[in-house]
Amino acid sequence: MAIQLGEDKDVITFHGAQFEDGYSWFPLSEEQLLAICTAQTIDLTTDLPLPPNAQFNELPIFASRFYNIAFNRMKFMYSIHVNLITDDKN
Repeated sequence: MAIQLGEDKDVITFHGAQFEDGYSWFPLSEEQLLAICTAQTIDLTTDLPLPPNAQFNELPIFASRFYNIAFNRMKFMYSIHVNLITDDKN
């Protein structure tokens, strides 16, 4: 699996996947996570079947939320207030 961070930008390739109880775990460095958080566009390449119109534009915001909670509560604070498709609308 690989993530391209915008056109003509870095590509993060995931190696060493671990599979456990139906989940896949990919090691990711803090620098790679920061790169995903600040990416303007995301293109995901995987061997999984994806619809041709698949978009991953919410991944940077989702990653920013995780970074904010796990590493630095002062960085990416805006991400908590962005409405994502996956947010509970109740």
